[in-house]
Amino acid sequence: MQKTEFPLGAMVSDGWRVFIDHFMLLFFGHLLINLILSSGPGFIIVGPLWFGLCAVALLALRGLPVKIDDLFSGFQRFLPTLVLGLLMSAFILGGCIVLAAPVLLATLAAWTTQSAPLLVMTFSVGMTLTLVPICVVMFFYSPAFFILFDGETDAIRAMAASRRMVWNNAGQWLGLWAVLSLLHVAGLLLCCVGLYLVTPWMVVVLAMAYDREKQAASQAGS
Repeated sequence: MQKTEFPLGAMVSDGWRVFIDHFMLLFFGHLLINLILSSGPGFIIVGPLWFGLCAVALLALRGLPVKIDDLFSGFQRFLPTLVLGLLMSAFILGGCIVLAAPVLLATLAAWTTQSAPLLVMTFSVGMTLTLVPICVVMFFYSPAFFILFDGETDAIRAMAASRRMVWNNAGQWLGLWAVLSLLHVAGLLLCCVGLYLVTPWMVVVLAMAYDREKQAASQAGS
């Protein structure tokens, strides 16, 4: 079967134009989400909030009207978006816990050697490994919110469809995430403030990738 190709340069530049055209909703919507999530209990509703940002990105990309209410559209689909957000968070947390034990043991072993370079290297590698669950979950399940937006009503089925979509075109998605990771690093280098610009831009690019996959699937089925 023909794989969907991602013209990465065009997607990144087109994504930037969509982001700028809808700057107020995407930028301040992402900022609002972060403020709510940083409140502590706010992380429970990460699913509905993230769905709203994805909805705005997808609507803007498709040239459809976008309004501020769309940022909170996840609360109209509360149960599936809540479950999806909690499941993704649980997978990330579980993976970090599984990796934390060997990282802690390795760090303690390095401490007993009284070698500062070894301790620093072990700790740095260990902290990097804890990012693996985040990367894996985002890689396989980033399209899931778009799938919910396009009509799927079950969070688990949306995750399964997302996983199949990515796995069947893993090379293109890996390339996409490599580029998005560079954008993310660039945001971090700007004293982390750049992340508030880069993240909604990344969501738009992910929406483009999902839309390309969806269109290719529709053409293959017709």
